[in-house]
Amino acid sequence: MVKLLCEGLNRRDDVVASALVCNEGLSTRSDMVDGVEVTRVASLGRVWSEPLAPTFPLRLLRSMADIYHFHSPFPLGEIAALKMSKRAPMVTWYHSDVVRQRFFLRAYRRLMSEFLARNRAILVSSPNLVATSPVLREFWSSCRVVHFGIDTRRFELNASIQKRAGEIREESASDAPLVLFVGRLVYYKGLECLIEAMCSVDAHIMVIGKGPLEKRLRRLAEEKGVSGRLHLVSWVRDEEMPAYYHACDMLVLPSTARSEAFGLVLLEAQACGKPTVSTELGTGTSYANLDGVTGFVVPPGDAGALAAAIKRLVRDRALREEMGRRARERVLAEFNLEQMADRVADIYNEIIYGR
Repeated sequence: MVKLLCEGLNRRDDVVASALVCNEGLSTRSDMVDGVEVTRVASLGRVWSEPLAPTFPLRLLRSMADIYHFHSPFPLGEIAALKMSKRAPMVTWYHSDVVRQRFFLRAYRRLMSEFLARNRAILVSSPNLVATSPVLREFWSSCRVVHFGIDTRRFELNASIQKRAGEIREESASDAPLVLFVGRLVYYKGLECLIEAMCSVDAHIMVIGKGPLEKRLRRLAEEKGVSGRLHLVSWVRDEEMPAYYHACDMLVLPSTARSEAFGLVLLEAQACGKPTVSTELGTGTSYANLDGVTGFVVPPGDAGALAAAIKRLVRDRALREEMGRRARERVLAEFNLEQMADRVADIYNEIIYGR
């Protein structure tokens, strides 16, 4: 999302956006990526998925900007922000609550509260997150809903995408319905529940992603007798992803925890005219996917309900096409990159110039 936002902002005449991020290696370097200056600060590794980049705070303090835009949760960035002058205008995009590291969470909540209090605005991707987040409860008056935006042009069907989509179908499901999952293979994505659900669904499933659960998922698929219909694809180039979305009949995001705060893949599949099936987590997933309109929303961890929703779409082509059409129209109207950049730029102008 940082990449998309910077690119969208830099298409405007009145904003120049650059990014300060953590590198995956021991060197610090700066370069231009699709017109955006990106500085990657040296990192010693990760703990609890967070980078150890000891010089990041110094780099931030030495930087010069009219406004600083953080993305949270990011403990290192929030610690660094609190060392900045209180006059430095800051906004943060609050992406999700921290839900798993219970011991760490107690100390982090204090840090997060102090950090959020310093921000002139807190951006969130859906009103659902504001309503249900225990962290945002005391900061609701500072929250601004800004829809995520995607570059919808990437997902328009053309001859090359159509050709590759046909090849994907031939390589995997051929004439059988194809259910797609895209994401990391981690605990909160609910992939065990999806494999359980597929036991009673006459369709193939393609899983695109890498993560620590890969071996467990393969074993589970063998035990459940669906390994012959499961296609695990560890990596797909960005430019090829639209073809995979167009190749499938639907996208399923069966997440089971609030760590799934929105699900950008829902929008990407919908931009390709595909219906989506997701779970009710009290977060933005049920804002991105409207139950009965763009797809179906089911309880998390309920394999029976998940299977029923998938079966209904598998069996009813007209329903798939109608929901996919409505989904694409909504993404084009409400979740495009230009609107996101314009909304964020308006907030910047309001903070900096009071207008």
